[in-house]
Amino acid sequence: MLITQIDRTVVRNQIAEQVKSIYQGKVFDTMIRSNVALTEASAVNQDIFSYNGNSAGAEDYMKLAKELLYEQER
Repeated sequence: MLITQIDRTVVRNQIAEQVKSIYQGKVFDTMIRSNVALTEASAVNQDIFSYNGNSAGAEDYMKLAKELLYEQER
């Protein structure tokens, strides 16, 4: 599972922790934060790396890609 739309609210962070607890070992360590650049990239039909490669959204998805590659190598 991939947790998305993470922000600084207590409720979303509590939900994320509950999901991790319930589905131990089935949730990626990487979480995708809420990010305006992700919405904007989608609106103009671009991937986040082309639209704004320095955004938090791009950073999060790059971290996810690295996590996937690491898991694949194990």
